[in-house]
Amino acid sequence: MNNYFTLIYLAKELNAILAKAIFLHAVTYKKNTLDLFFAKDTEEIKLSVSVDSVKTACFLDPRVSSRKSNSASFFESLQGAKVDLVEIADGDRFVFIRFSKNDLVLQLRLFGHEPNVFLIRKGIITESFKSPATHEGKPMLQPSGPRMKPFNEASGNLKKRIQQSFPLLPRNFIADLISSGSLEEQDDEFITTFLTSAQKQLLHKPQPALLADGRFTIFSDQFVDRDGAESFLSVNDAIRVGFYTEAKENRHGKRLKELTQKAEKLFKKYDGIITAGDDAYKSLERAERYEQLGNILVAHAHIKPEGSDTITLPDFYDNNEPVDIPLDPSEDIAANAQNYFDKKKKSERSYESAVAYRETTLLRKAELEAIITELNKTEHLREIEEIQKKFGAHELFQSSGNIKNDLQKPYKVLQQGKYDIWIGKNAKSNDVVLRESHKDDIWLHASGVSGSHVVIRMNKAQEDPDMKLIEKAASWAAWMSKGKGSKLCPVKWTRRKFVRKPKGSPAGTVLVDKENIILVEPEEPPKHDFST
Repeated sequence: MNNYFTLIYLAKELNAILAKAIFLHAVTYKKNTLDLFFAKDTEEIKLSVSVDSVKTACFLDPRVSSRKSNSASFFESLQGAKVDLVEIADGDRFVFIRFSKNDLVLQLRLFGHEPNVFLIRKGIITESFKSPATHEGKPMLQPSGPRMKPFNEASGNLKKRIQQSFPLLPRNFIADLISSGSLEEQDDEFITTFLTSAQKQLLHKPQPALLADGRFTIFSDQFVDRDGAESFLSVNDAIRVGFYTEAKENRHGKRLKELTQKAEKLFKKYDGIITAGDDAYKSLERAERYEQLGNILVAHAHIKPEGSDTITLPDFYDNNEPVDIPLDPSEDIAANAQNYFDKKKKSERSYESAVAYRETTLLRKAELEAIITELNKTEHLREIEEIQKKFGAHELFQSSGNIKNDLQKPYKVLQQGKYDIWIGKNAKSNDVVLRESHKDDIWLHASGVSGSHVVIRMNKAQEDPDMKLIEKAASWAAWMSKGKGSKLCPVKWTRRKFVRKPKGSPAGTVLVDKENIILVEPEEPPKHDFST
């Protein structure tokens, strides 16, 4: 879009529109983009300039609305100045907008690693859009014609020889020219004649178009493949459409890359949880052994261990072979037996939890695979947005774009069926849970004691979840509190909208305006944390 021959015709088109127009103001809304506003007769005109080195462009944009907020102004000394002429430097790609006021000139550098817009007065840069400290007060950048070598004196491979002899030809089309003219098989005379013809076509008969691969060109079909190309009547319109099309494609590519990277992390996490679920049978084996040891102790409850931390008894599950059973020396045999029965229950819960997580994770992984399959078929950002609407509940889409922050939360994230459950890790973490949860989520906390805030994420559902789910979350809230040692612990639960944090109160402190109470047995939450 910034080739010399393109800029020749763009300058002519700009001059036809901007000559005698009055400069109004110049503003920028985002990095590397400058909008210049003019008035001519009763019409307002906007000239958009991109000085991003990756996608440099300049074009008249019919969308002339000018926002005042979140913008920065430039070149205020030009206000009211009339445009005399828009032209391109002889043999170079500088575009000049010359004004009648005080010999002021806008110099547009639309090429190189440091594209920019300068305000020039009497050969001195008085204002620079980018890097003002580097440029202001210094002489203007002087145009310099290209250095050309006769083709028979150029060195290197064919592409390098063409660049040395025909430096004004667009470099991104040299491969096309070599292919269309079969130049690898031709002698120097033929190559020179062919490329001179191509250069004359650009200079005298430009044919602006966007090719099927998205590139802008003014080459005719004699020199490039224009099958599927979209032709335009003006260079300006082709540049404008090409610029916005490329911008949309870039946004699509950026979003697709972002989601793909996050999906890779999720697949890794899911595989770890599935593997843990596959190994869950070990918890069941431990539960069985804990029960056996408890039964052995019960059968010998009349024995006094005399303060020993172990006891050797016949194992009637193994042909009465002697077995060493660890003990808590501060408790009797019956109490130690109960400890083993408690361990049995805990191991069984661990097994059930791991299996449940495995099943839930298998579903999430299958859904993620389906999402990625659809994402890989997309070509436009709007297609990604449609997929997000379809699968919006999946955690792949649950962030604002910051993957790290989404996957590393300051609170524990568990899953129970289709619900995510958040558990605060400390007082400050409790505040985060409260702040980031939705008003219709279910909030739980052990009653009368300090502990973690627990939230069942409802995804804006209005009906309360199944009571079994509330009981499960309540048992976790009880465990994550100072009431974990009780056989039964009262836990209050309510919608998040009835919980408020008083202004200036310590971390973790809340007031509950409306609550329900449920009695549950404290249960340790699973180890599988989806927040990391």
